[in-house]
Amino acid sequence: MTALPTSPPSPDNAPPKNDGKAMQLALSLFSELGAHGAGADHLPVQVGFHKNNLFINIVDMSLSARRAIDVLYFITAQDPEYKSGYRIDLNIFKWLMGYTSNNRKHLQSILREAQKAAVQIESSGPEASTDEPWASIPMLGPVAIANGKIFFEIHHRLQAEIKSPAASHFLSLRYVFKSIHAKILFDRLQLFIAQGTTGWISLDELRGWWGFKADEYAEFKKMRQRVIEKAVSQINEVTGLHVSYDTKNVPGSKRVGNIRFQIEKTAQFDAPQASMIALKAQYEVLRNEFGLNGAQLDEIISHRDEWDDDRLQKAIEYTRYQIAQGKVKRSVAGYFMKAVREAYALGTAQLQIDAIAASNDIAVSPNPLQQAVAAREQAIQAEVDQLETLGHTGYEAYLAMEPAQRAEVLREFIRSLPARTLAVQLHIEPAMLATLVGDNTDVQTQLGAFVAMRTVRTTRRRRVAIP
Repeated sequence: MTALPTSPPSPDNAPPKNDGKAMQLALSLFSELGAHGAGADHLPVQVGFHKNNLFINIVDMSLSARRAIDVLYFITAQDPEYKSGYRIDLNIFKWLMGYTSNNRKHLQSILREAQKAAVQIESSGPEASTDEPWASIPMLGPVAIANGKIFFEIHHRLQAEIKSPAASHFLSLRYVFKSIHAKILFDRLQLFIAQGTTGWISLDELRGWWGFKADEYAEFKKMRQRVIEKAVSQINEVTGLHVSYDTKNVPGSKRVGNIRFQIEKTAQFDAPQASMIALKAQYEVLRNEFGLNGAQLDEIISHRDEWDDDRLQKAIEYTRYQIAQGKVKRSVAGYFMKAVREAYALGTAQLQIDAIAASNDIAVSPNPLQQAVAAREQAIQAEVDQLETLGHTGYEAYLAMEPAQRAEVLREFIRSLPARTLAVQLHIEPAMLATLVGDNTDVQTQLGAFVAMRTVRTTRRRRVAIP
């Protein structure tokens, strides 16, 4: 199947580029229809994706349903294998979603709403022919809640997009917005972060982004005050992006007809998926290390406007320090919650005092805690040494492979958890790791270790298979 042709529009009137990932999804859907005589090569040519009149709508989703979809898609993306079904701990789901209610029926209604939403591909022309292609895929398949877990299914075509190492999925994965207008705008603006601008967008198209009716917010002044300004302000506050906009009048008129958004990354910005990974790691610390219960986690979620990541991290460091000093006698979870509520933080002066005390060897006898820390550090160093050895051996094996085999192994590696973790550390998308294999020693080490462990697993399976 050949790709649809494209041609650049004039710079001044350029419509915003459409989501390439959504386009891939459209083509993959219509490749299936092609077997029935509706190939993409013969799709009508007008507007939309530059030279064709197809566009993708994600319809019928409230803010809560979009948040739920974000979390479920994140869990799907983290698993490199394609599965008929997935599951997530209910408490983790609520934490990642920022959901505090214990009303089970309300949560059920949100998931049911998400099931009704669909990725829809249709003709954008007002006089579309009855035989033009149309397709719709539910964004969420069967879903169930049982034994403290959520079980769910995602259509295989959507899984291909969600898991693709070359593209993250087309919804935001981390940021919790109070306004659905802010979330929808952010989902759209994500596509233009690299370019830094959207190009000129007609107000009719902008209204379409938010699902407004043709006569809704017909006056730009009201839409700017009630929707645009609030959405832009919340994006700037929540995401680490700085968004601004300018407008252009209809020729020969004082009426605003077009808008253009400028997007600039601040020092606090990171990829949404990377932030979701960090949020999940934070949950693991609070739940597994400190033993917070559901009510305590709900309290944190309900105060997230005030108790941001920095405040939580300071409380984590403070609690760990007090544990090391032997000052936490009873509930670690209760101690941590007090530290969060009171905004306790570990002062740098205290760390300096501890460092001086250690250097002067004040302790008369070996400190059991220090011995345990030293043993742990030695164990970590041993793991690092083992990883480097595995990485060196595996990378040499990788270089000795045929090109086709190397490409296959590299694709598998990019989808693996170690690769995703390394991508977060390097502040890049996982797919970009492929471009660093020849130059970056960390990438070579992780890839080599992946190849070595892959070889070990294959050898074990062969041994088991021998009668």
